Amino acid sequence: MIALRGVHAKAAPAVLAGVDADFASGIHAVVGGHLDGGLLLLDVLAGRRVAKKGSVEILGKVPSQVRREIAFVPLEPVFAAELRVDEALHLAARIRGDAPREAAGRLAVLGLEALTQRRGGSLAPEETRAVVLAEALSSTVVRVLLLEEPLLSMDPRAASGLRGALLAFCARGGCTLIATGAWQDGAFLSPTPHRIVRGHLAQLAFAERVSQGTRFRAQVSDGPALLAELAKGSWLRLEGEGNSIVAWGKDLQTSAEAFARAAVQANVELIELDTDFQETL
Repeated sequence: MIALRGVHAKAAPAVLAGVDADFASGIHAVVGGHLDGGLLLLDVLAGRRVAKKGSVEILGKVPSQVRREIAFVPLEPVFAAELRVDEALHLAARIRGDAPREAAGRLAVLGLEALTQRRGGSLAPEETRAVVLAEALSSTVVRVLLLEEPLLSMDPRAASGLRGALLAFCARGGCTLIATGAWQDGAFLSPTPHRIVRGHLAQLAFAERVSQGTRFRAQVSDGPALLAELAKGSWLRLEGEGNSIVAWGKDLQTSAEAFARAAVQANVELIELDTDFQETL
């Protein structure tokens, strides 16, 4: 669905330095700091920035040719202050070519039905973001969703149902690409997170290389608390020393999700996390 070949772009101080990547239907995450180029990558795909070199294709065409099928949800989306939420959804449907639908039904994808009659100017920033995301997820036209920091400044109702809504969107053939600075968010939402460092993109994990297990090494804010939470799960092996944790899991996707959930449950910050594959355990 998304194909990038030798893509170079710049929005100082962030750059993309010869990015090659293919993203098919499913949930994909790009993890990196503010200056590493994750948001710039989304901007290029959304058509907000033009690549200086290389090729960008979405659904086999350049982004400008499939603009109605792309939804971009940044941290601070624009929303007309004078329009009610239902009016804004009706207008968005006309622009995209979506069939008319009840606004409450569309907002229900993220549990936001109560916002139907609110005017844009009365919405809190996190509510605005959630409504814009609900528009994209409930559209029958959108096939590619570009999402900046999905769990930051997001209405709690939407955040709690976000992963399920993204999975449902992708089950219909959609492609979601997330840019985040939080490893735990990327690992929780995507089975195939990539790391972006100073404009260079690399996949963190390749499931086909997993033989008998995956090892996670982490530096965290509270090692004993996370170790106690991890011990409730079905890990092959756990080790901890101070705020350093090493955990062995059976497979990449399940283990990554379990690790991220444990960090959230223990209210522990993941300062650094790396994963590799073990031929033997």
